[in-house]
Amino acid sequence: GEDGEDGEDGEDGEDGEDGEDGEDGEDGEDGEDGEDGEDGEDGEDGEDGEDRDGGDSDSNG
Repeated sequence: GEDGEDGEDGEDGEDGEDGEDGEDGEDGEDGEDGEDGEDGEDGEDGEDGEDRDGGDSDSNG
C-alpha cells in the first residue's frame, strides 16, 4: 500500500540550566617604582655689598 503520512514534530525540550560563573582572574603585579629625580644645581653666590665709610664717632665725655 501507499506510505503513511509523516507524524507531527515533537515539542521542543526544556532549556538547559545556565553554566557556573568562571573564577576571577589574578590581580596584576604592582609596577616598579620610578627613579629619583636628579638634584638641582646650587644657585650662584650673591655679590659682596659695597664697603661704606663709617663716620668718626668721637665720644667726648
